[in-house]
Amino acid sequence: MEKQLATQVLPKQLAFTPGGPPSAFAVEVVNHSDRYASFQLEVSAAGTNHLAGHKWYHVSPDISSKNPPGDTTQFQIEITDSPVPGFVGLMSLAVRVFSIELQEEERESLKLTLAQGTGAVPLGLNLPVEDFDADPGEEIQIPVWVNNPSQLKTTATVSLQGIDASWFPEGNEQTVKLAPGGRVQTTFNCKVPADPVQAPSHGYRFQVEASHAYGPPTQIEGHLKIDPLGFVAFQAQPEEHCIPEQFQLKFWQSPPVIYELQFKNNSNLYQHAKAEIVDPPSHCTFEVMPDNIKLGLGDSGKLSLIAEADRHWLGFSKQHTLHVEAVWSNVERIDSRDETHVLLLKVKPRIPLWLVILMALVGGVWLWWISPFNQYNRNYGHRGAVTSVAFNGIADQAVSSSNDTTAIRWSVQGLSAWWAFPYLENIIQRGQQLAQQQKAIRVITYRPVNNDLVAVGLENGQIQLWDLNTDHTDPLQTFSYEKADRVLDVEFSQDSRYLFSSHGSGTIVAWATQRTAQQRKIFKEQKMPFAIYDSVLLGNPDQWLAIAGQQNQLVLWNWQSKQALEPLIYPESGTNRDYIQSIDTARDTPTLLTTADTQGNITLWNLAPCLQDSTTCKTLKPEIWSHSEAIQPVRSVSMSDDGCYLASGGDDGRVMLWPLLPNGQRDPEFREGIELYEPSTVSMANFFQNILHPRSSDRINSVDLKVIGGKILVLSGSDDTQVRLFSTTVKDVQARIQRQTLPCGKP
Repeated sequence: MEKQLATQVLPKQLAFTPGGPPSAFAVEVVNHSDRYASFQLEVSAAGTNHLAGHKWYHVSPDISSKNPPGDTTQFQIEITDSPVPGFVGLMSLAVRVFSIELQEEERESLKLTLAQGTGAVPLGLNLPVEDFDADPGEEIQIPVWVNNPSQLKTTATVSLQGIDASWFPEGNEQTVKLAPGGRVQTTFNCKVPADPVQAPSHGYRFQVEASHAYGPPTQIEGHLKIDPLGFVAFQAQPEEHCIPEQFQLKFWQSPPVIYELQFKNNSNLYQHAKAEIVDPPSHCTFEVMPDNIKLGLGDSGKLSLIAEADRHWLGFSKQHTLHVEAVWSNVERIDSRDETHVLLLKVKPRIPLWLVILMALVGGVWLWWISPFNQYNRNYGHRGAVTSVAFNGIADQAVSSSNDTTAIRWSVQGLSAWWAFPYLENIIQRGQQLAQQQKAIRVITYRPVNNDLVAVGLENGQIQLWDLNTDHTDPLQTFSYEKADRVLDVEFSQDSRYLFSSHGSGTIVAWATQRTAQQRKIFKEQKMPFAIYDSVLLGNPDQWLAIAGQQNQLVLWNWQSKQALEPLIYPESGTNRDYIQSIDTARDTPTLLTTADTQGNITLWNLAPCLQDSTTCKTLKPEIWSHSEAIQPVRSVSMSDDGCYLASGGDDGRVMLWPLLPNGQRDPEFREGIELYEPSTVSMANFFQNILHPRSSDRINSVDLKVIGGKILVLSGSDDTQVRLFSTTVKDVQARIQRQTLPCGKP
C-alpha cells in the first residue's frame, strides 16, 4: 500500500547549549493522499516521562491547515531547554508526524548534542503515594523523593502546603542535601486532630515544593482525605405538653404549644438538619419553624415545633403520641443519636373535667336541695315553727306538727341519711281545712295500738283524729270541748281506749275513742286552777294522770276514781309567767316522772312511794338540775321506755341527752349531759344538714326519745321549721363510764 504522507527532517544532527540561544530544525510533510488533510507533530526524548509538563521545545504551527493532495507543509521546531535537565551528551530525539484525517503517522529521528548548560536547573520531585486516607486522631507519613539533575552539589528546601501546619508536629518544611545527580527521600509526619470538629471531613489537595539556589522551584501535588467521624444528636424539650398549658379564663380558646427541637453536630461533617413527624395524629396540626437549620462543626441549633389541636367541649383529656424524627443531610459513617423522639400532646376539653364535676355536684346538690329527699326543702317540709314531734312504736316513722297548720309523717331513715326519702306524706296539708279552721297545730301523737292513727290538738280548740291508712282528705273525726279553748296536749292511754286533752282554760278531758261513735263522748273532765301545758299517764295500768302547767303547778289525778287531787311540791315555785312546759314518764317504769320548766330546770321524780301512799307525796325530794349554763326555758323533755335515758331541748337551741341510773337518778358521770345538737358547731354526724342548712339557734319546742336495737334516737322540732334526728348508741355512751357498777340499759 502506498504511503499517504512523506516526511523529511533537516538537519539530522543538532547541538544545543541549555541557557543559550534556541537550536532549530525543520520537518517537511508531503500529502500523498487523494484528499485534504491536516498534520500535527510531536517530539520526544528518552527519560522525559517523569518530567511530564516540562516544555523544552516549541512547534510552529501547532496544527497545519488542511492541505490539498500533493501539497507540502513545513514545521519549524525550536529547542528551548534541555529535554532532561542537567543531562550533558548525545541523545536521540523522536519526531512523530500524524494526521487525524488520514489515520496514519510517520516517525523520524535526529541526534541532539547537549552541552554543559549556563542556566538554572530545577530539582525533580516524586510522590510514591499521591492519595492518602486518614481518620481524625490518626497519624500518617507522606514520603517525598527529591532528585538533583544538575552536575552541582546543592541544598534543597522541601515544604508541604495546603494542610494546616499545626497538624505537623515536626514542621511542614525540611532541608535536604543533594549530591550532583543525587536522589534523597524525606518524610512529613502528619497527625490529624482527634477532635472531629478540628478535622473537617473532605479532600485536602496539598503541594510539595522543592527549591534550591541553582534553579527555579519545583512543585508536585498530592491528596489527603479525612474520613467522617463523630456523632450528631437530637433532643426535644419538653417531652410532654398540654393544651392549654394552664387554666385560663377564656377556657374555650386553644392556644398552641411549642416543643423545642435541639440539634447538636459533634462530627466533622457540615450538616443541614430538619424534623419530620411520622404519622401525625388527626385533629392536630403541626408546623416546624424554620424548615431546617445549618450546623457547622460543633454547632448547636434549635427548631420550634408548633402544635395546635381541636378540643372537644366535654369529656376526658385525650393524649396523642408524636413520633418526631431528625433528618440529617450527611450521616454516612457517623453516629446518629436519638434520631426519633416520642412526644406526648395532652388535649384537655374546653370545659375542664373538674368544672364538669363541680357543675354536676352543684347541679346534683341543687336537684337534691329542691327534691323531696331534702328534709329542709320548704316546698315539702314545714313553713312555720315545729310545735310537736313523736316517734311511732318501733321508731321507723315519726310525725310532726307546726304552726303553719300542717302535720307530716316522716321516714326516720330519711331523716338520718341524705340519700333516703324523708317525706312519707303530708297528713294535714296547708289549706286543706276550712278557712275558719286554719289554726296552728299545738300537739300531735300516735295512738299506741297499731300506730295507724294520730291525734292532733289545734289552737282553735279542735281535736282531730287522722287515719294513716286513708288518703287524708278529711280527718276521721273532729271534736272539741269548747271552741277557742286551745288544746295544749293530747295523750292516749296505753290501751288506746281513752284520749286525754289538756286545754289552756285549765280543763283536762278524758274522751272515749271507740271508732263506732259518731260523736266523741266525754268520759270524764277535771278543772284545774291553772293553764295546763302538758300531761302524762302514770302507774300501772295508767291509773294516774300527772298534770303540769302555769305557776309551776304539778298535780296527780287518779282519773279512774273519785280520789282527790294530789299536788306535788315543785322544788322551784313560780309566778304567773313561769310554767312547767313538758312532762314525761317511762313506759316500762311508769313511776318515773320528769318535768321541764321555763326557769331552765329539769326535774326527775320517783313517784313509786307517792302512788302507793299519798301521804308521802309531800315529802318527795326530786333531783333538779339546769339544762345548760345559760338559764333559758326548757321546752320539752322525753324519757326512753326503759327509763335509762332522758332527752331535753329548750330556748338555747341545744338538744341534750342525760343517761340515768337503774334507780331513776341522773348518772353522776354525766353531770353535764351529752350534747347532741349545738347550733354554733358543725357535727360530722349530720354533715349534710350542717353544710346545706346552717344550724339555727332557734328554740327547740319538742323532743322525743326512743332506744331501739342499741341505738339511741332523739327527734327534735324547732322554731326554724326543721325536724331533726340525732343518734348515738348505748355502747358508745356506756364506753364513757369509768365506774365498776353496771349502767342502766342493755349495751
